[in-house]
Amino acid sequence: MPINRFLEDQAFEPELVSVMGDAFVELCRQLGLKYGADDAATRRVASAVIQAARDGNIELSELVATAGAKLGLRTPKKPAA
Repeated sequence: MPINRFLEDQAFEPELVSVMGDAFVELCRQLGLKYGADDAATRRVASAVIQAARDGNIELSELVATAGAKLGLRTPKKPAA
């Protein structure tokens, strides 16, 4: 998962890590970022997704909406199915 490198010593259930990875990739796509990059923008997206998961958001749509709002997206697009 692309988000794994941002998790460091943080513990999440494997299923949630998978959903977090999908949310990270989706938000990077919506923002026109390369999710494989290691720059301030992708780190900020990862941080927003991680915080959204810590806040109890466990569904993909919740993670995208909550993290997207933290990033200033007014209405994040729904993840592609």
